[in-house]
Amino acid sequence: MYRLLIAEDEDFVREAFVRNIDWNAIGFTVMDAPDGEIALQIAKEFRPDALLTDIRMPFIDGLELVERLRADDPNLPVVVISGHDEFEFAQRALKRGVRDYLLKPVRPHVLEKAMRDVKDALDERARKDEKLQKLRALYRQSIPLLQEQFLARIAEHPSKLSETAIRNTLDELQIPLRGTAYIVCVFSASTAPDLPPSIPDAHLLDFALHNVLAEEFGTDARCLRDSRGQHVAIYCKRSREQSERLFVYDCVEAVKQSAEMALTVVLTVGIGQQVEDLAGLSVSYQSAIDALSQQVLLGKGRIYDAADYAYSPPPLTLPFGLIDDLLTAIKIEDAAAVQRALDELFSEIKARNSPDLNAMRLILAEVIGGAQKLLMEADCLDAQRMSQLYQALYTHDTMESLHILLAGALAEMKKALDDKRKSTSAALIDRACHVAAQMYTDADLSLRSVAEQVYVTPSYLSTLFKRELGTSFVEYITKLRMEKAKELLSTGEHKTYEVAALIGYSDPQYFSSRFKRYTGETPTTFRKGKGVGGIDEA
Repeated sequence: MYRLLIAEDEDFVREAFVRNIDWNAIGFTVMDAPDGEIALQIAKEFRPDALLTDIRMPFIDGLELVERLRADDPNLPVVVISGHDEFEFAQRALKRGVRDYLLKPVRPHVLEKAMRDVKDALDERARKDEKLQKLRALYRQSIPLLQEQFLARIAEHPSKLSETAIRNTLDELQIPLRGTAYIVCVFSASTAPDLPPSIPDAHLLDFALHNVLAEEFGTDARCLRDSRGQHVAIYCKRSREQSERLFVYDCVEAVKQSAEMALTVVLTVGIGQQVEDLAGLSVSYQSAIDALSQQVLLGKGRIYDAADYAYSPPPLTLPFGLIDDLLTAIKIEDAAAVQRALDELFSEIKARNSPDLNAMRLILAEVIGGAQKLLMEADCLDAQRMSQLYQALYTHDTMESLHILLAGALAEMKKALDDKRKSTSAALIDRACHVAAQMYTDADLSLRSVAEQVYVTPSYLSTLFKRELGTSFVEYITKLRMEKAKELLSTGEHKTYEVAALIGYSDPQYFSSRFKRYTGETPTTFRKGKGVGGIDEA
């Protein structure tokens, strides 16, 4: 059974709703309230699944009741009832996404049909929620596989994710792998020359070997399988005082001995180089694979440490995370943030890449290309200047000069984007002010109605008024109306209530109060000060 809250201030109407409908047959248990305020109090305990409400009620009307309840349940189905003369309220109700709108007097069969529709909608939502719960359960069951797949992906392939993005994904997948440095070890298992494995089932043998790795490394490493079918241990340095490499070597040796004794398999192991962040895991993994490849010449059943072998420099890996951070700073942050992001990128280039000018130029060209796309999207690209910048990359031959070149270029691009954004904002405010000047005589003028005319959200338009004009929307409209009121009062051709109506105030007394607050004088005193008299102020 679903819970239905009925809010109606006319007692006989509310009681008729409760008595004349077989709510149990439809699928509802019902609570009723004589006004919106009491309805809110009831809702705290009752927690309705649906709402049937009148629009006009004392204390809190139906529309405000809908908004307050939907703050807790944005999808709360609502059916609204009102009189024939409340078309404006009907429009506002429909904009708030009410499910149905019924006119009084409401016949029982009409109300019953509307509420059956609501019940059907609740059933459909319940079915979707059930499916979602099943998906979540499947997701929880899949977490071990997803954990292994993600770790294998960032270990085997240079990551396009930033360090922050990788850490966020690890948290989402509940993988406790946070440290100050990492070493990847790769284990290749093979049968002993004259002795079959103690566990003939290959899958069970893999499972047993995985357990051996997990037991020996404990919480210091995360163990998984890579795409080659090899076992991998990602060691995570935390706060160990002893040499990490010696500790890792000892763990590997213990794994190797346990596997050979308990499982009668031969393990060949490659220990990769140490890296300082998760984004560099692929470097450690690849160096472990390179070390492991020495078994072709030197034989299986040994431990090969990348530190003992000289390799050609690994292929350049672009620091995509830092490049993305820099482009984000250009797009939405200030000039200081751009400079900090650029400095961080150059620090990373110095730390992780050999001093190869061509490699640095490739990275910086990636930055320039991303910035060029931002300028194109904002329609402020200087194609000639961009061409000059690309050419300049190949006329500077030191990291310092390239740093200076890019700092100046990015400052220019940032200014171009900011200037374009300011001009766009100014044009938008001009349109909004023009709309307000056309609509200020409407008593129902609001920030939302003007925002709809200029095709932006009310919150964005409010921010623009503050930022561009230094005033709020309400203050701007008040000034517009008051200045027009001063002009009309000065002519002596209109009575005070007429002036109020002409500038969008339906209540003359409220207008007089606002006028005095704005000018320091009442409309009558203001008119007399202008030497205008003899007009009836009634």
